Amino acid sequence: MSIFKRSTPNQRMHATGLSPAQIGGPTRFQFVFWRRCSHAPARRVMRHRWAHPVMKGERRLEMLRKAGTILATVCAMALLVLLLLALGGGATETEAAALDGLQLSETRSPQAVASNGVFSRPLVVALSIDPPTLDINRATDTSSHAVLNQLMEGLYRYRADGSIEPAGAVSYTVSPDRQVYTVALRSDAVWSDGVPVTAQHYVDGVIRLLDPATGADYTYGMYVIQGAEDFNTGVITDSSQVGVTAVDTYTLQFTLENPAGHFPSIMAMFTTYPVRLDIINSDPYWTEAGHFVGNGPYVLTEWDHGTRLVLDKNPLYHGAGQVVIEQVIFSIIPSYDDRLAAYENDELDVLSGPDYYDVQSDPVLSAEFHRTPRPGVYYLGINTQLTPTNNVSVCMALASSIDRSHILTDVLGLPWREPATSVIPPGIAGYQNGMVGYTFNVTQAQAYLAQAGYPGGVGFPGIELWANSYQEGTINAVADQWRANLGISVTTVYTDWGTYIDILHSCHDDPSACTYNAYRLGWVMDYGDPNNILNEVFHPDSPFQYTGWDSARYRQLIAMTLTETNQISRTTYFQEADRILVEDQAVVIPLFFYDRTALVKSDIIFEYPPFGAPHYMHWRIAIVATNTITSAGGTVSSPDTDTVVEFPEGAVTDTVVVTYTSFFLPPNPPTGTFAFAGTGFVLEVTDLSTGEEITTFVEPLTVTINYTEGDVELMDENELEFLYWNGSAWVDDGITIVERDTVNNRLVARIEHLTEFALFGHQYRSYLPLILRSYP
Repeated sequence: MSIFKRSTPNQRMHATGLSPAQIGGPTRFQFVFWRRCSHAPARRVMRHRWAHPVMKGERRLEMLRKAGTILATVCAMALLVLLLLALGGGATETEAAALDGLQLSETRSPQAVASNGVFSRPLVVALSIDPPTLDINRATDTSSHAVLNQLMEGLYRYRADGSIEPAGAVSYTVSPDRQVYTVALRSDAVWSDGVPVTAQHYVDGVIRLLDPATGADYTYGMYVIQGAEDFNTGVITDSSQVGVTAVDTYTLQFTLENPAGHFPSIMAMFTTYPVRLDIINSDPYWTEAGHFVGNGPYVLTEWDHGTRLVLDKNPLYHGAGQVVIEQVIFSIIPSYDDRLAAYENDELDVLSGPDYYDVQSDPVLSAEFHRTPRPGVYYLGINTQLTPTNNVSVCMALASSIDRSHILTDVLGLPWREPATSVIPPGIAGYQNGMVGYTFNVTQAQAYLAQAGYPGGVGFPGIELWANSYQEGTINAVADQWRANLGISVTTVYTDWGTYIDILHSCHDDPSACTYNAYRLGWVMDYGDPNNILNEVFHPDSPFQYTGWDSARYRQLIAMTLTETNQISRTTYFQEADRILVEDQAVVIPLFFYDRTALVKSDIIFEYPPFGAPHYMHWRIAIVATNTITSAGGTVSSPDTDTVVEFPEGAVTDTVVVTYTSFFLPPNPPTGTFAFAGTGFVLEVTDLSTGEEITTFVEPLTVTINYTEGDVELMDENELEFLYWNGSAWVDDGITIVERDTVNNRLVARIEHLTEFALFGHQYRSYLPLILRSYP
């Protein structure tokens, strides 16, 4: 009999008292029948987990014996209740309560469901607010997009490594003048109601986004399309003048105003979602559960507003075979403390943006705390229309007198984040942090202030520093450093976010009419090109620019980037524009770069793209299967039977316990053009009587791997390799391929010893000009 259970990292850590390093990583755990006891408040519904860590010898055997005892106890209780019912014709109130409690416990146990022989459970993710809208074109907040990313599919999408992969598109070509992009669409894509997805649906999506009546915020990124800005701003009213057309059913074409090197990045944004106008125009409730029709990997089956959203796997999705997690539940929990408690109580699998102070001292949470790239910058903008910040030397003094490392480490408790002197974030072409802008140097800052006519701060009129609420820690630290290092007067002003941004918008056209000398904002990039920040945020004409600053050279450089087709030259232009902004004019003072942080349970195989919300179709939940093998032989297989390991007669001399643990991304990815082909697992064999691990066998084992076409997409099946990790590299020593059946998608190999195994093939991806950095 095989047992499929989920690992509980909390239980592992607290039970063993081991550090994360001592535990040894998520692929090395055994799982037995052991229910975790909960001491959570009664108001919470518990999701019990079954788990325990890898244990050697007697302790492991003792846990196995306890598992048998627990099962025997449960069975005895059930038999007792049945006997009472048979003898007495019914149960007493006490007995009935006991029975109800047993049933309730079962419904709250790990929510494993069987679908076509595959065992899985929901992925439960926290949202801080109920999505304001699931209108495909109107949504702007992170909660809405976290959901829409699962329900919808655009032309392309980002992967964790910064590459883009085809989604609704298959490929695209570019005209010689670089202004016409012709996109070939998938012919097998359908909406969740079975209607084929066509090029016209993508055209309708772009036009509806740009239509002034829609009131969409994310239109500026599409202005590179011919006629898009004029249509969005009402200069023209004929949508046919916008450069997006359906050439035929499955061919989409974009005509641009000018060559735009960043347009492939735009095609990976949510702004390219298709829409169904026939549904939108006829159903006022089209964004609700039971009404929403999407083209993505999940469908919206329940939306209890303010409580939760339930998404089920879309069986009509063209890549349904690659969607392993059958159900995603978004739980709405406004309070951070409640979200953290729910995570610790194992009611959540994922918690975004945890407070590091809650994590660093907890061995369980620190092991489940992850940081991934999320290009963006936290900065101060300078009002160049007011005295004294209309003096560039004052701006230089302000920029040089901020100890960013102190703020990150001692104020925010984010010591891993990178202090910023540039606005181009790490991971983006043109990144030059530390080479432009102003680092912390009090002596130089005081010299700049004296150069401005305020030696030692004498005669300085004082300045106002504005920010929104909840930024007090950072902004007060900046103000204190300005006071201490420059001897100047600084007044801080805080308002709630809505009021704050409204005031800034009102000051956009004439900052001299407002009283702030500096303001705080941040920008998390929408796509992987410097255009998104240096043009769309900091261009003098940008609606997000509140400095009143202008520069003819900056305008010229940005214009050149829009027409330049040579990426090296284009990057050089962006770097000069960056230097003008943060050094020559010092109109923007970067403080630090963003990243993404999350708590993720250890049995979740996850990936976060650098831009936008994650795609849960790429996530996996590790599944464990165990079986007892004797000298007569036997098999252990994955729950979906895609992988079967056969022990021939005589392979082992004593009775052993075999544990199969799946993983869906290798812990140590291959280099070069090799790519993971979707099958990976760890095999562990333990002698039942001694508890000793066994890694070699009298007879070789046979491994049969059944894969899908999707697993090996873009790969040559004849070059598939079954490799194992020897501690430093993926190798094939001791592995013999005995069958390659490309017709039935099957590979059979013999193995002589145990470790981590994975199936690989050659694969090539399309990369944007993205520079990946190593995050600690």
